[in-house]
Amino acid sequence: MKFLLKNDYFLAIAVVLIFGFSTAFAQVGGPYTADDNTVLLLHFDGDLANEATVTEDGVFHGDASNFYFLNNPITELSQCLRIDNDSQNDSAFVTVADADALD
Repeated sequence: MKFLLKNDYFLAIAVVLIFGFSTAFAQVGGPYTADDNTVLLLHFDGDLANEATVTEDGVFHGDASNFYFLNNPITELSQCLRIDNDSQNDSAFVTVADADALD
């Protein structure tokens, strides 16, 4: 019985590793482009410009030193936005103006 449980344990680990690696290296797609159905598309190319025409650009709120654009490890997807709210006094965030298209 112990032998069967031990084998099941190793099988479970193998399945998790296989699916984990396949998910990590799956093709994400992109670079994405806006089409007639796009409501909001932010590439974070050093700004919050919205590629969609039916909603506004994003807007930074808070201390500008809390926002960082970092190179994305998935090269097709431009940059990442990091918001550093590392203290209780920080409250940096990004908004996009409400629009009917977002409902």
